[in-house]
Amino acid sequence: MLASYLILEFEPDGYSSTIARVNYDREAEVAVAEMTQMPFVREYVHELRTGRYQKRRTRL
Repeated sequence: MLASYLILEFEPDGYSSTIARVNYDREAEVAVAEMTQMPFVREYVHELRTGRYQKRRTRL
């Protein structure tokens, strides 16, 4: 799987942009998230597997 991100560099005469793509193991990331019991792990795993952001709701 490839992850993508954008780097914007601002310079005196304007700006430049670079799109970077890096390989990562999605299921390894899921395993780490579940193992560390991070907050909102269920939502995070869903986002990793679907590529769709879910708005966070405050837990009481």
